[in-house]
Amino acid sequence: MTVPLLTHHWRALLAHLPTCTERPAFTPVAVSVGAPRSLPWARTLRCSEITPWGLVGRSAPELEPDEWEERYVSRLDRHGVEAIQASLRTLFVAYGRHPLVLLCWEPDPADCHRGMFARWWEAQTGQQVPEVEGLDPLSITKALTEASK
Repeated sequence: MTVPLLTHHWRALLAHLPTCTERPAFTPVAVSVGAPRSLPWARTLRCSEITPWGLVGRSAPELEPDEWEERYVSRLDRHGVEAIQASLRTLFVAYGRHPLVLLCWEPDPADCHRGMFARWWEAQTGQQVPEVEGLDPLSITKALTEASK
C-alpha cells in the first residue's frame, strides 16, 4: 500500500484551520522538532523518523548547509525506508486513510528538511512527495494527481 504524501508548513495550516468548516481532506503530520502550541495533538501526531532531532537548535548555525543535509540524509538512511514507511502507514490507517501532509515551520521547502526528505523518498521509492499549494480538497487532489503522472 502506497501512502499518499504531501508537504506544507505550519503557518499555512494555522491560517487554513479557522476557515475549514469540515474535517480536512488530509491528515496533518508533524515532522518538525517543535509544533504549534495551539495544536496540542501536533506533539503526538508525528513521524519521528523524519523529524531532524539533534540538527536544530544551538548547533544548527555551526553547520554548513551541505553538512546539515548530509547529516539529515544519513539519519533517514539509518531509519530506512521500511521503518519510515511503517510509521507513515500506521498514521494513514489510524486517521482515516486521508493523504498525509508532512508539516514543518519553514515556508520554502527548498530551504527545509521536508524538501530534503521528499527528494530522498523519491530516490529511494520512486514516489513523489509534492509540496501542496493549498490545503483545500481541490489542491490536495491536484497535487496528488500531478505527482502520480
